[in-house]
Amino acid sequence: TAVQWVLTAQYLGRSVRSDWSGAVSGVYALPTRASWTWLYPGVFGTPMGGDWTGVTSVFYETCGGWVGPLALGLAAFGLARSRRWAAVAALAAAGVLLAFGPRGPLSRGLLGFSIFSYLRTPSRWLLLTVWAAILAAGAGLSVLRGRRWPRGGKPAAALAALLPLAAWDARFLRPQDPAPYLKANVEVSELLAGRAQRVLTDPALANPNKTVFYRMMNVNGYEAFYPRGVPAWAASAEGAPAADASRAFVSDWRSRSARRAGVRARLSPLGLEQGEGWPLAAFVDAGGRRVTPDPCLWIERPSRWRVTGGVPRAAAGLALLAPAYPGWRARLGRAAAAILPWDGTFQAVPLPARRPDGATLDLTLEFRPTGWSWLAMLTAAAWASWLATLARRVGEAF
Repeated sequence: TAVQWVLTAQYLGRSVRSDWSGAVSGVYALPTRASWTWLYPGVFGTPMGGDWTGVTSVFYETCGGWVGPLALGLAAFGLARSRRWAAVAALAAAGVLLAFGPRGPLSRGLLGFSIFSYLRTPSRWLLLTVWAAILAAGAGLSVLRGRRWPRGGKPAAALAALLPLAAWDARFLRPQDPAPYLKANVEVSELLAGRAQRVLTDPALANPNKTVFYRMMNVNGYEAFYPRGVPAWAASAEGAPAADASRAFVSDWRSRSARRAGVRARLSPLGLEQGEGWPLAAFVDAGGRRVTPDPCLWIERPSRWRVTGGVPRAAAGLALLAPAYPGWRARLGRAAAAILPWDGTFQAVPLPARRPDGATLDLTLEFRPTGWSWLAMLTAAAWASWLATLARRVGEAF
């Protein structure tokens, strides 16, 4: 998983979470009393039953350590009989101590390390403990495997492990018609889909745009981690603070900052409005003012933009309204071009000061994650090693 860990750490360090103390992580830290839920997850009630007194999301984040009574018994048996009990116990303990977050004994140690302190839900480290319980249960089962089972004993054991989990999960799962949620809005699709522009979703709409806020194609949204520069941009667009740790609340879609960011439409409970915002690629002079005519922009895919057109005499640079981030590379023709921060959040490419009249532009902007080739090779090597070990063990078994 190297391709995920390293790049996630890079993103966390450049997100709004890097500017806080980490205290907010305590909201989703594992409370001490939650250890009782490892014996039965509904011991303190459930949101659906109406007897859970805390925040709904806290229930789902902190009461997930149950593996079922049979697996729990096998785990205890496996720890008692396995020669590797110490490693499994250490894994289980690490999951618990990390899940306690700022409340736990590691709060001034490992959790004080910047990347860990940016994470807002330390209770998810409990999955390490769940993994340890499954490993210990497997060790316990391997001890029993050499003994003689009564006829039908193994299928009965499998059902005994599955049925309590199925009975618990069944109360949270029910069929629901997805059609109302997937129905396309023809007007919005025709006016917005595939356009090189930004939209502002009115804050009155609940939790809009929950998955791609980091690209800011919708300048409002709900996202656990989003770029560090967004709150300052939101404040400049709104004229007042308009963001918190997880969401932006900009409503003034016709403000100077919103128009300069390419916002050309607002989606609200009353419908869709359109206005005049900058294009996502625009020539600017030395003072950052827009210079027309605008170039032509093709967004071939989110990670590759191409810009062409004649260059106005007054143009000093090309503003590219993709959020600035390591990994973007620009080329003017065949030559590499510098990328500079622009307007606090976006980026720009300076143009040569000496150029002939009637000069034309052919620029490519492309994104490639930092160290991607090395990370991909490391991950591929790890997979190859794991598969080779698995194949060798299967071969030894037969």
